[in-house]
Amino acid sequence: VHDYQLIYDGTRTNIYPRKLLKNARHQTIAAKNNSRVGSLWADKLNSRINHPATLQALDLNLDRQNHLDSTLFKCQAFRINCVHQNLQILEKRANYSGSHFENDFCMRCTHNITEDEDHIWECEDTDNKAAEIHERGVELFHKALEKLETTALSSRDPANRALTALGITPRSIQNNPLYRSIVTNRATRVGLRLVKQIPGFKIHWLPLLSASLTRSFWEIIWVPRTAQVQRVQD
Repeated sequence: VHDYQLIYDGTRTNIYPRKLLKNARHQTIAAKNNSRVGSLWADKLNSRINHPATLQALDLNLDRQNHLDSTLFKCQAFRINCVHQNLQILEKRANYSGSHFENDFCMRCTHNITEDEDHIWECEDTDNKAAEIHERGVELFHKALEKLETTALSSRDPANRALTALGITPRSIQNNPLYRSIVTNRATRVGLRLVKQIPGFKIHWLPLLSASLTRSFWEIIWVPRTAQVQRVQD
């Protein structure tokens, strides 16, 4: 072994030192982030998070009109904040210094309930619009598949069968993590089983489905809710 041979983590490598250190730093940051997110959801999920697939769901570009369309940034920010449980809910905003809010009650319903991370999904308003959220999510999923797959029409049947197998219904918005841009190991196992059972289904559709469902929730619930909150603040 010559003097310039790099050995990292017990393995020889020809990667340039600066790139090696950069990759190591990114891996360390990713490991810490994954650990933090896993801890946040440990008591709420019945399965561990598939972090690579979840990252894909967070990064997907859906229904963007052009390069100046700001909705991509806003929706991606919503997805990331969902996963990190860092939405700007009234439970937080009402307690900020100089807040204009009298209390932290949800403005979408009349039950005087604190708007926290869970209530966003459990609110009566969300429940009333569940069918609309589901329908829009499926529409976005189909549109994304049409761009992704060369046989767009033939992809609809396996896509719809997969929705049923994955438990994606209007009634599952509150408890299915796919609606929150989270792909779990359990969903991945189901997806791998569907690859064998449903001709045409592909495992990389899972992040696409999750991103579509979250985008739908963002459009129908979060955007008008945020506009309502902003009017009070102004």
